[in-house]
Amino acid sequence: MNINIFPITTLPNTFEQNPRVTVMPLLGKRIVKGSVTFRDGCLNVVGVRIKSHGALIVPFNAGWLIGNNKYTEFYPNFILEGEGEGEIEVETFNYAVDYPHTVIVRLEVD
Repeated sequence: MNINIFPITTLPNTFEQNPRVTVMPLLGKRIVKGSVTFRDGCLNVVGVRIKSHGALIVPFNAGWLIGNNKYTEFYPNFILEGEGEGEIEVETFNYAVDYPHTVIVRLEVD
């Protein structure tokens, strides 16, 4: 089992119509468990979604995970496509006017 932890900082005035996209390489082919931590201060103006080659992994329905001082855990059992090791795209937005915000994405992959 490989544990991948990614702090992702998104600048202010980054909107969901044009989100920040961060590509993360993963050691492994199946996402077993994951979490997103929104630090206190995000004030529900920060959103996250995780994809692989355009396929939405989290949230399971359309939309975004949004939070403040919140920890969200998920168990997608998602198989990453392609040869070799996998990769994901983490899309984030930040409606804050003045402050960048950081979320922590943690994925367990085998």
